[in-house]
Amino acid sequence: MTLIFKRSGIAQDFITGGQDTVGVRVPNHPVALGLLEAFVRAGGKGIAAPSANRFGNVSPTTAQAVADEMGDYLAEGDQILDGGACDVGVESTIIDCTGDVPKILRPGAITEEMITKSTALSV
Repeated sequence: MTLIFKRSGIAQDFITGGQDTVGVRVPNHPVALGLLEAFVRAGGKGIAAPSANRFGNVSPTTAQAVADEMGDYLAEGDQILDGGACDVGVESTIIDCTGDVPKILRPGAITEEMITKSTALSV
C-alpha cells in the first residue's frame, strides 16, 4: 500500500517532482527491508525510488522483467536488487491521506474491505 501525505522538509523537490505531496511505502520483503534497515543504520532517513517501470506500463514482478524494460536506461554500475518474484502481481493500493478522510485513489492488493476491517479492529 502507498500512502500519500503532504510533504515535509525532508521530502525535497527531487523526491516529489516539485509536488506538495509524497507517496510513502514500506515493502513487505526481507531483502528490501534489509536494505532499508542497513540504510538507516548508516544514518539515512529513507530511500526515494520510483517504481521499476516506465510511466503507463504495468509494474514488473521479476528482476528479469525490470531488466527487460529498464535495461536501456541503466548506467554502467547500476544494479537491480533481485529478491525473487513478487508474491502479489498487482499494483499497490494508493490511499490519499491529505484530506479529512483518507480516499483510495487506486485499488490494489489491499482492498477497501481489508482497510475497513483493520480500522475497525484498531478503534
